[in-house]
Amino acid sequence: MKVLGIDPGTHVGWCIVDVRADTARWCEAGTIELAPGGEIQVAGKLSMMRQGVELIAIEDFAKKWCSPAQAQQMVQSAQSAGIIRGWLASQCSVPLVAFSSYDWRKVITGTSTAKDKQIEHALVEIQHVADLPKRSNPHVRDACGLAIYAGRVALADTRAA
Repeated sequence: MKVLGIDPGTHVGWCIVDVRADTARWCEAGTIELAPGGEIQVAGKLSMMRQGVELIAIEDFAKKWCSPAQAQQMVQSAQSAGIIRGWLASQCSVPLVAFSSYDWRKVITGTSTAKDKQIEHALVEIQHVADLPKRSNPHVRDACGLAIYAGRVALADTRAA
């Protein structure tokens, strides 16, 4: 199952992963810098990447804790995520799901507070992601982890049905 994972924020990370029951293969990834008011342009670029994608997963900020110092950036990221999510939902026929970072990090890495190096290690060693680029940036790694989590949830739901 090909999944497009989206890590929204001022730098939108995206990753397309081919998710299987016990492995995942990285297909392509990147980041898009979000200019003020540029959410629709970013959503348009992301929607063009949906060729062959069976599921789109975006990080949900609703449950994300932040310190007061991070609050303004979090509000901006959440607003951007909402606009991108709404546009994708209205323009794409591909199912769109949202998960909190705590949910996917806990399953992918074993801890809901995993940092960059832990995520990279978990993707390669635990989740068996083939071809993960060395030194991929944190936004891409987060999008990859989210895509794997969403794909595995969807595969489990398919098997249960």
